[in-house]
Amino acid sequence: SVGASLASDIYGASEVYEALRSVNGNFSHMSGPEIWWETLWMSPESLNGLSNLTQGAYFEAYVADEFDGTLHEHFNHPDTDIIIGGAEFQIKATDSEAYINTVDENIAVITTSEVAVATGSIDAGITNEEITNSVNLALGGTVIDVGDTAVDAILSGVGTIGIFATLRGINR
Repeated sequence: SVGASLASDIYGASEVYEALRSVNGNFSHMSGPEIWWETLWMSPESLNGLSNLTQGAYFEAYVADEFDGTLHEHFNHPDTDIIIGGAEFQIKATDSEAYINTVDENIAVITTSEVAVATGSIDAGITNEEITNSVNLALGGTVIDVGDTAVDAILSGVGTIGIFATLRGINR
């Protein structure tokens, strides 16, 4: 439904802003709307760098929640990113198999769905495309996925028309 789509987009944006605040002190004091406004005025190069950083932090927070793990205190901890059940893992948000293959073979990797099977990594249950879309909507984007919300609105309307058509047919 339209309401659920809007709520999901707004919640996703707030998660992106929280991830950004955790890794970039320049944004730690800003509200979500202030972050969004600030990113509207960034150069494409700066926004791209900020988006990449945020995608990594957003994915790490997602994995920590999904796997009940503990992230290391510092975002750029050497070799591993998270501890789950006493074991350490590297977390990589990517659609590049080659990037996953650069990690030391003795370190287990949790990655996005696109490359998990091909690389023997652990699938986090989310795609790199989903992460990228969430971050891009929140940083310099519309926050609300207008296309998705419009489709929901149209389908809701078509569904209502179908119900009325069915009822009209029953009355005949």
